[in-house]
Amino acid sequence: MKNKAFSLSAFAATLLVPALALAQNFDYANKWIDQGLKWLRLSITIIMIVMTLYFLLGVFRYISEKDPTKLKDRRTVVINGLIGLFIAVSVWGIIRLAGTTLGTSSQNGSVDIACPPGLKFNPTTGVCGV
Repeated sequence: MKNKAFSLSAFAATLLVPALALAQNFDYANKWIDQGLKWLRLSITIIMIVMTLYFLLGVFRYISEKDPTKLKDRRTVVINGLIGLFIAVSVWGIIRLAGTTLGTSSQNGSVDIACPPGLKFNPTTGVCGV
């Protein structure tokens, strides 16, 4: 078991060697982080739209239901959809508030990696230098 763990960690370390070489170029890392943030924001938007449509569909089905036996099921769908929307928006708001309070959220939508102490970021080259 230890031999397999050692082999796996050595393989993972081998894969991370190029990342060490790319660590000097912060612009490269910023591009990957920005792209990941764009995909994350898009996925959150899509999930919120789907949740809202699910809730509205439940409301329309509840309004149009004529059978009193199915009315209770429709009401449960509407209540669950409303609770789900409330929880999703609340969690999103709490995370955004925490990010703003701790100073980790950015105003322009991109995250910049800070340069090491003693080096300043050069915006023309996109790297840290003297």
